[in-house]
Amino acid sequence: MNALRTTVSPARPNCYAAVMMIDPFPLWEDLGDLLIDQGFAGVVNFPPASLVEVKQGQSSPQEGNTIEIDRMKWFHEIGLGLVYAASRTEEISTIELRLSGLLDAIVSVPVSSLHLPISESLLLECDPEINADRRGAPPILSLR
Repeated sequence: MNALRTTVSPARPNCYAAVMMIDPFPLWEDLGDLLIDQGFAGVVNFPPASLVEVKQGQSSPQEGNTIEIDRMKWFHEIGLGLVYAASRTEEISTIELRLSGLLDAIVSVPVSSLHLPISESLLLECDPEINADRRGAPPILSLR
């Protein structure tokens, strides 16, 4: 949070902060206030919980991580937009139901994409084939 406090200029429009939603240590209210004060459009669950942990007793990847989803709902309640990072395509339909009407976009982040170097910005593409029949649903983007 110190990096956010010392940021000289506000975030660019449409800039989403990457937040590990299952992190047990942040002061969430303070983080939310800082993100809003710095002009972030919203948050993205990155890295996704599905890459970080496997829930005990989770019967399928479609269940998702309740802590992650509840935290994202909270960020939406305080006025931030949401982008969901899905590490498996099986997650997408469940997340669309559980975060129905709250998502600005979904980003497909398969394990195979993690070889990309970290940089100041990541390029995303919108595959027309995947998004052809998604009228009214948030677009699904992929890392380039």
